[in-house]
Amino acid sequence: VRPSCVVSTEAGGAGGTGEGWRKKLADLAAACECEFVPVKKNSADTASLHQDLATLLVAEDSIKNHISRELQLKTAAAACAALLSQARLLSDDMYIRQCTLETYPLGNYLRIDNAAAAALYLFPSSLQQSQQQALLPLSAKSSGASRASSLACALSAGGGISSVYALMSRWCSTQLGARRLFTCMSQPLVDKKKIEERYDIVELFQTDEAFRRQVFCSHFKHVFDLDRLAGRFHRLASAAKDLDADAAPRGKKGGIFSRVKLTLEDLVKLYDCAVECTSLETTLRGYAGIHRESLEKAFTEPLSEAVKSFSTFINLVEFTIDMEEAKHGSFVISRRFDSELASLLDKKEELRSRMNRERQKAEDDIPFASRKRDAEIVKLIEDNTMGFVLRVTKKDQSAVLVRENEKK
Repeated sequence: VRPSCVVSTEAGGAGGTGEGWRKKLADLAAACECEFVPVKKNSADTASLHQDLATLLVAEDSIKNHISRELQLKTAAAACAALLSQARLLSDDMYIRQCTLETYPLGNYLRIDNAAAAALYLFPSSLQQSQQQALLPLSAKSSGASRASSLACALSAGGGISSVYALMSRWCSTQLGARRLFTCMSQPLVDKKKIEERYDIVELFQTDEAFRRQVFCSHFKHVFDLDRLAGRFHRLASAAKDLDADAAPRGKKGGIFSRVKLTLEDLVKLYDCAVECTSLETTLRGYAGIHRESLEKAFTEPLSEAVKSFSTFINLVEFTIDMEEAKHGSFVISRRFDSELASLLDKKEELRSRMNRERQKAEDDIPFASRKRDAEIVKLIEDNTMGFVLRVTKKDQSAVLVRENEKK
């Protein structure tokens, strides 16, 4: 989600009108990695802001909690009104009673300007040029963080080290981790206690190599991009509240759920992550080295709460989705719900078994030089245009051609 810069272009006064003024604002927004969105002056009218926020805030919150705090910030309140108007949140039932309001804790982080970041070689030059000169630090969902995660993968593959971020991102196994690293480097902590807690965690993993390898190599393989999944689930939860018990979905043509792009595969990916978190919690609780208290406070206790909240979800997925089919990349409803579905899946398994026998027959027939024990040289894959095919790597292609010539 790109941060937006909503600016009224109807401001009066000297130097406040004209195309030159608008162009300067657009250039400034571009330099700050923001989208320049001109709006009318009355978009920042706060007359109905209280009522609008009361409609959008979650049921557990109340507009009364913000009258003496956030809404006393007149400029911020006007900016909030402009954002609500531009994003048209009130026109979409999906956002009703689903929003929260709070001020960003600027005092918790140190702002690093371009000159300081360049002098310290914090980020690669291609990313450094796009660093915004904004008051707010980068968020984990900003375009800069997204670009950073992609750049981290490229640098890791190419072996180039040109900055602190490029060096540290080599150890990020997922784009989610690369975004978190970018956020931490863009938002240095200033609270001494929090800095010491972070140092404890770093020292813990740095000194205990066996524990570090166990955590990073064994448990991070099933971590999906949770930032993206969280947005989809949030939209799904909002859409579900707009459904009647026995009525069709209301809203646009095709129903509200047509706008929520959530699949069974997404559920299985979240399930894999939740199951892996259960195993990770056991590993973390078994740690007995230095800074154990810091580890429990920062990771073990929050992870334990998350695991408890996901227990029902894990049982639901195991009951409703065919996990055996999911292992083969096919995400379908469990056969226990319908006898015809069970019959079709039995036929599918028989066909898969026959194809695997043909794969094994082809592998046994060809004398591969690189044959290894318990390793599949001939692989059965599904192609979008040709269906199921047998494939070998390029280095084993010569053995296939030799065997083909022998049969001619």
